[in-house]
Amino acid sequence: CVRQANPERMIADEHEFHRPLQAIRWELNNAPWWWLDWRALQLISVSLEQRKHALIDGFLPDVQWRAIYSEALRLEATGQMEPGRRKGTSHITDDDADLMNRSDKLYQWTMLDDNMAYCGDADERAPSIGKFDAPARDALVNALKEGGNQIHPAVTARLSRTDLREKAMVTIYRASTRGRYQQHVDSHDAKFRQLSTLLYFNEGWEQGDGGENRLYFEGAFNTAVRTDTAPLANRLLLFWSGDDCPHEVLHTKKDRYASTIWYADAGLLVDDMMVHPLGLNERLADDHMKVVGHLQTAFPVAPLTFAEAMMRAGVPLEQAQRLDAVHAFLAYDRRPPHWVAWDNARSALEGLDPRTQDLLEAASQRLRVHRPQQELQ
Repeated sequence: CVRQANPERMIADEHEFHRPLQAIRWELNNAPWWWLDWRALQLISVSLEQRKHALIDGFLPDVQWRAIYSEALRLEATGQMEPGRRKGTSHITDDDADLMNRSDKLYQWTMLDDNMAYCGDADERAPSIGKFDAPARDALVNALKEGGNQIHPAVTARLSRTDLREKAMVTIYRASTRGRYQQHVDSHDAKFRQLSTLLYFNEGWEQGDGGENRLYFEGAFNTAVRTDTAPLANRLLLFWSGDDCPHEVLHTKKDRYASTIWYADAGLLVDDMMVHPLGLNERLADDHMKVVGHLQTAFPVAPLTFAEAMMRAGVPLEQAQRLDAVHAFLAYDRRPPHWVAWDNARSALEGLDPRTQDLLEAASQRLRVHRPQQELQ
């Protein structure tokens, strides 16, 4: 039996965090990136530490979030949203009863019905993500990671190695199937995930429309609700990706749009990609697609370059430059004409393709070697 959120706690959240944060927003005339004010960062960090989540209404300038929303609508209208229920999930892979509705029948109930498109920083289908959204979220995460100005030290410590993020996952939960997502933990199959960030795009959302993000107290399958967050337009929701934040998306009665970006511990991601920071060649021989997969989907948290993020995770300079060179093509969809198969990426990573020498030189230039070495530690 689900135990609903404590009303007194939710009122306290409103008075202690949300209202003071919005007061700062209006004091600063809703200026772009107003949440970088030290008072706002303090409230956000304390909320993350004490409540395990934080809400920022008015995250982007109006024209910017509307541009992203328009691109999400276009992705849906052109059939580019892939049903997540057709894939395996963390907990249900054997599903003879088709509880996941992978057969696409018009049920009025489902355990999971999210539809998604993964968009990188240079994705022509959604250019506003790389232009507006990702830079803003990077700035927020960097400010929390750098600490100082009374930012909660536990938050700074927890984000200290958060040098990478994944592609934005643009989603729609459709009203026609009462879309939802059952309880889960974001880091269950991706241990490197540290912070989940969701930006919503739903105007005119009212109580009763459903689609709330329901956050539970710590522990898988906990039934005690911490809070329900309505998916209001231009609202950014942050919460930890680990076991302290199991959550679900409740059934929606209106089409519900959002964009999720996960921020990752670079050290843990490198371990997943290469088993060990010094093990690139061994990993390529064993499972080169594991390396290629991460190079397609991981992006450095600005202002770091990809090579810098790799070096901060313990990867040697020469390997970091090779990874950076191939990442520049895979993540930004700029593959050389002679790359006709994934083995071409493998050859480049192994240093066996002489045609990648120019790529390595470009990577060396991108790596700002003039920065003090301690900044890369």
